[in-house]
Amino acid sequence: MDIKQIDALLAENPGLKQAKIRVDTKTQKASVIDVIKWVTGQTSSNSQNTFRRLGADLGAGCTQLRINGKGRLTPVADAPTLVEIIWELPGKAAKRFRRQSAHWVCRILGGDLRLAQEIEKRYLETSQDAKTFFLQNADQGPALGDDHERKLALRERELALERQAMEIEAMRAQNNLKMAESKLKMAEAEERRVAVYQKKSEMEKAILEDVKETFETWNLDERDQAWLKDVVRISNKRKLTQMLGTDPEGEKAPDMPERPRETISIPLVCAQLGLRAKGQESRIGKLMVRLWRQKHGKGPGDNPMKRRSIYQGREILVNSYFEDDRDIMEAAIQHVLGN
Repeated sequence: MDIKQIDALLAENPGLKQAKIRVDTKTQKASVIDVIKWVTGQTSSNSQNTFRRLGADLGAGCTQLRINGKGRLTPVADAPTLVEIIWELPGKAAKRFRRQSAHWVCRILGGDLRLAQEIEKRYLETSQDAKTFFLQNADQGPALGDDHERKLALRERELALERQAMEIEAMRAQNNLKMAESKLKMAEAEERRVAVYQKKSEMEKAILEDVKETFETWNLDERDQAWLKDVVRISNKRKLTQMLGTDPEGEKAPDMPERPRETISIPLVCAQLGLRAKGQESRIGKLMVRLWRQKHGKGPGDNPMKRRSIYQGREILVNSYFEDDRDIMEAAIQHVLGN
């Protein structure tokens, strides 16, 4: 839009002749403030305030420059942007502009063929400069609309991506919260389990100590004392295995030792066989040791477990034999007493 085109526009519209709208000859853009003053009748200061309140979308189509290199920086815009600004302005003049636009839109959408006659008549009456001005505006309109649609679609995609990112972040935060709650519950359950095992361990330890003190008051032989020590040791090891899932060496906890079997003696077996030792206990005992070593695969230095016994009124240590050794004891007795 140049000076000639502006003059032609004023010539075709006598109502605009009193308006003073500055146009920059280099950029072919007109002053936004001047247009607002013309439509609303406001002062320059109030027109600037009105422009600031129009919004960022309209302000984005304007630029700041010194018109024709003179005066202060002022916002300028092309013809389509100026029309958009007029459409958004307050005041009676803007209302008339919108009403007149609505009138023309309805006639166009309604298919009023008289518009063709009016357009042809106006075309014949309009100067060449005015025709050029309107044709330029008509060419810029669709391009501006296409650009607006493109920007709108781009903004919609950006908003969709932002919403998607917010949803993903919310889901991630919710999952982190659930994981934290699960870990907390597991930690609390583990603390309760350890507390129960500790309490149980203390009770079992107290019971074992009581049993140990009770047995210590009895007159136990070496065999029963060894059995009792094994019971206490394995009980403690089993308790530790239950708490940790395995024993310190990574092996399965051993089974509890069985209570020692009943012991047998040479006088007892002789009586059961209907025989009398007749002072041959020493010979029977020596033969019994040899047979015991053969039966159990022991070496010359291995001897049966000792126990305390009373012999001829005094306490002595004798070899201990169990019920499963009855066969070799009977054989030793019959061999010695049969000769």
